[in-house]
Amino acid sequence: MSTYLTPGVYFETWQEEPRRDLLTGVPGFLGFVTKPSFSVGVEEDDIRELDARNVSEGFRARCSPLDLSRGSQIDVSKPREQWTIVDGSQRYSAVRRGQAMDMYAMQPGQAESTSGAIAWQGKALGRVPLLRQTDHRAAAPNRYSRWSQFEETLARDPRLADGFTRYAVKGFFANGGRLCYVQMIDYEGDFPSSAEIAAGLEAILAIDDVDLICVPDLMRPAKNRPVDREAITQLQAEVLRFCDDHGRHFAILDSLPGADAAEVLEQRRDLHGDNGALYYPWIKIPDGPAATQGYIPPCGHVAAIYARSDERVGVHKAPANEELRDVVDLEIAVDREAQDKLNPEGVNCLRAFPGRGIRVWGARTLSTTPFWTYVNVRRIFITAARWIDQNMAGYVFEPHTPDLWARITRDLTAYFTGLQRQGALKGTTVEEAFFVKCNQETNPEEARDLSQVVAEIGLAPTEPGEFIVVRIIQRASGMSIVGPGQFGA
Repeated sequence: MSTYLTPGVYFETWQEEPRRDLLTGVPGFLGFVTKPSFSVGVEEDDIRELDARNVSEGFRARCSPLDLSRGSQIDVSKPREQWTIVDGSQRYSAVRRGQAMDMYAMQPGQAESTSGAIAWQGKALGRVPLLRQTDHRAAAPNRYSRWSQFEETLARDPRLADGFTRYAVKGFFANGGRLCYVQMIDYEGDFPSSAEIAAGLEAILAIDDVDLICVPDLMRPAKNRPVDREAITQLQAEVLRFCDDHGRHFAILDSLPGADAAEVLEQRRDLHGDNGALYYPWIKIPDGPAATQGYIPPCGHVAAIYARSDERVGVHKAPANEELRDVVDLEIAVDREAQDKLNPEGVNCLRAFPGRGIRVWGARTLSTTPFWTYVNVRRIFITAARWIDQNMAGYVFEPHTPDLWARITRDLTAYFTGLQRQGALKGTTVEEAFFVKCNQETNPEEARDLSQVVAEIGLAPTEPGEFIVVRIIQRASGMSIVGPGQFGA
């Protein structure tokens, strides 16, 4: 019994941490650049500045624009940050200093010193700037809230010229997107490997705000080779597996370039996953790459449609029947007959309508599970999982008692009541919209021995005609959601 030292009226209160805002419609763009070598980034002004240095006549001759020109290549195979530049018949040593290089001339056959400083006649050529983002594998994803930010940094990297990342990011902001992340990964060979794809996806996974995944550079043309359609589809399947395994992201995938209806159906049959959708065909933009006659994959523009729909209504609104801006044509004209064949198979078409522009005309996932047919329904559950993971982490290691179950039930009920009021769930009452169960039945003794907290929820989204029941399992290692028919997994 409580003992009070003074008379009066007492209130027992507690203060909880404020709930963090959950962002949705935030894509993570994964781009690729080749890694055989890269440019020193020498500009003509830099060359003139080097020529003007007070060095011997012979030394200045070695520093002429013919010798040290834009595009000199660097051998990056050395373990230290000291590289050798080979430019025609001349050889130079370079030592990295932050975002610049100290350049030194090398006599033929001269050995490199362990200190990393090579000098010929004790004279240095000077310092030249490096390109930004020289080590994409080590860099974390970059955050952008407007196109000009991207344009000032990565968009100027000449290694992006052959890919589609810059066009996807520009299309995202042109269509009303507000926030995105970009992760660039260097790859070797003719095409990125599964391991290189996984490295980029893992980097994006570390960003809590990201809920969409776009990989426009999967369509990047290989050097001197035709498009490897089988390899592209296999890597898209890897992206889908990543999203399904982690359960917090939804993949927006692109159809193959120039594909007709039969070819895109063949591509779709090799793609299976609850957390992804396929869009067809490619779109033409005013300043698109000349190599593809201005056509680019549509994922960046489509990601903005997700963001626009989320901001205007919410994730429960299907990201469809929205006009694509900054698009002048479609690579393939999709009519009603093609639509009737593609849409039931899970291919979301982009269509041109007279007087209404080019619009997204489909919102189906690549899932074979009937519950997850529609993009908006699946994203409701993905968003719920992200919210629970973000706002209920404080319950980890709490005493596994009925009091904990009651607090979890209270928080989940409040969150789903908010969704029901927004129109994400059907029905006019809470009982029609959802249920939450976290009690001794869902948390038997064996579950408590494993330090698990299990809550069962049932949601009735506006599309399906019945409850979709999932199980939330919270462990010290993280939270997971087990979907319909998987409770024994």
